[in-house]
Amino acid sequence: TFINKWYSKMFFALNVSLLFNKKEKNILFRFTMLRTFNNPIIIRIERKDNKYKLIWKKSNGAGGYEPGILSLNKEKEITEKEWRKFIELVNKSEFWNLQTVEKESGGCDGSVWILEGTSYDYYHVVSRWTPRGSEFYNCCDYLISLTNLKFNDMDEKY
Repeated sequence: TFINKWYSKMFFALNVSLLFNKKEKNILFRFTMLRTFNNPIIIRIERKDNKYKLIWKKSNGAGGYEPGILSLNKEKEITEKEWRKFIELVNKSEFWNLQTVEKESGGCDGSVWILEGTSYDYYHVVSRWTPRGSEFYNCCDYLISLTNLKFNDMDEKY
C-alpha cells in the first residue's frame, strides 16, 4: 500500500491517468523517473495509426518526498525512425519478459525507474531501483534523449 500511495501521489501531481485498465487500440509506453532528491519526470511515447508522439512532464517536487505541482508539460511528434529505435531498445531489454520487480531492490537514496507498456489489450510494468548499466536503463535513457530535459551531470540521472 505504501508504494501504491506513493506512485498515485506522483501520477496525480503530474496529471496522468492509470494505464493498466485502458483498452486502447494504439501502442504506448510511459516511463516514470522518481529520483529521491530531484523532480519527478514522466515521458510517454505512443503510436496511433501512423503517427508518433512524445509527451514529457515534470513537477517541481522531489520523487522521494512530495511531488510538488506540474512545472513542465511538453509534447512533440517524433519520426517513425525514432519510434523504431525505441521499440528495438524495448525488445533488446526483453521488457515484455522482465519481472515487474526484482526480488532484491530498493535502498535509502536513489531512484525508481518505471516503464509501463500497453499493446492493444496487454499491459506490462517493470520497476527497477537505480538501473544503471542495463539494457532497461538504455531503453528509458533513450526516451530522455528525445526530450529537451537537461541534467547537470550523471548524478542527476541516477
